[in-house]
Amino acid sequence: MAKMRAAFAAVLFAAAYALAGSVVYATGWAAVPPGEVAERADIIVTGRYDFASDMTVSEAPIFVGYAFEVERVYRGEVPRRMTAGIDFNDVAIAREFQEQGGSFLLLLEYNERYRYPVPVAGPNGMVPLSDEAVDEMAGDEERRRFFTEFLNRESPVAVYEPAASAFGLPALIVAGTAGIAAVAVYLIVRKRAPA
Repeated sequence: MAKMRAAFAAVLFAAAYALAGSVVYATGWAAVPPGEVAERADIIVTGRYDFASDMTVSEAPIFVGYAFEVERVYRGEVPRRMTAGIDFNDVAIAREFQEQGGSFLLLLEYNERYRYPVPVAGPNGMVPLSDEAVDEMAGDEERRRFFTEFLNRESPVAVYEPAASAFGLPALIVAGTAGIAAVAVYLIVRKRAPA
């Protein structure tokens, strides 16, 4: 599934490039060794961006902020819901990845140019997770191995319950009510039907 996502992302990028008349609006980032990324991070958390929330913009270019639903905290003191930066050019890919069930390990640092912590060296500080394990899209083997070992070695300093999804309590109430109504209709029809 990860290979399909990577192939799909490559096709989308190629199509966008072709449609844009050879103009590409991506931000280039140099690869930073994963150990350095972890060392620079002021905050290390896992969770998911809430792209339905309002986007926060600072005066500095590149990063925008979105609410981030924290599940585990490995470094720093952060609330269950915080604002975390993301490269504006990565929003669509991150949104799609999350829609397919993915989440992120974020290694964030404070930067005086932003009102919220931002990923260390852009995508270097964003590690995609599938089923709480480092996803194949995380980069080269060294990077995947480093962050897999990090997650296996480090104990979270705080763990928050996942946020209620669209299929949370309200959906259960609706489904339960519909189920009760269906049973009631069945019993009424059965009672009225000749034996």
